[in-house]
Amino acid sequence: MHERIPEEAFREAVANALVHRLWDSPANVQISMNDRGVKIVSPGGLPSDLSYDEYVEDRISVLRNPIIANVFLRLNYIEAFGTGVARIRAAYEGSAAKPKFSVTENAICVELPVVTEEVALTDDEKRALALFEEGKEVSRRDLESMLGMSQTKAGRVLKSLADKGSIYRRAGGRSTTYLRASSATKKVKKELGIGSEGLSTAASSAGPRRVVCRRGCSSCLRSLGR
Repeated sequence: MHERIPEEAFREAVANALVHRLWDSPANVQISMNDRGVKIVSPGGLPSDLSYDEYVEDRISVLRNPIIANVFLRLNYIEAFGTGVARIRAAYEGSAAKPKFSVTENAICVELPVVTEEVALTDDEKRALALFEEGKEVSRRDLESMLGMSQTKAGRVLKSLADKGSIYRRAGGRSTTYLRASSATKKVKKELGIGSEGLSTAASSAGPRRVVCRRGCSSCLRSLGR
């Protein structure tokens, strides 16, 4: 019997809500459940220097509460900074229902739907998905050259696969690439060098800390952690 709500997604969403909430607010983290799924609302919107796209694509991790984050890391409740959204999405690979992330000025909401059967893929989508080896990034041009698709068709196939949760969008503009959903978390963690090197932090007394790996990539913390 499969989990109606993936345990890993639920654990990650709750941990993130506690680690990244605005503790100056008297509001509580709210967790509501019904037959359709679970909704987790965390007080406090995004830090001022973090955009919505950076948040949902795990490009940058901004630590609002680094001490709490360090405690959660040491208790193994979280694994690495900058991978939370990818981990939640990866937990829903194979499900037609996908998690939703919404942000307002005063709150962040994560909705975890009940897992449903995987949506059917077209023949073109199956051919495209076959190109996604473990950890390999694929672009629209790859589909054009390797599968003989037109630019329009390749873009349409990739968008459909992303909408169905089979692949994960990595970047924007002309350099957009995609990862298979199950590879996304591993890819991010490898790039961040989690567990292999120390980290430096650029801190401001007036705001949250932005974590920067010594390798030069944004986010991550094995010593502090998420």
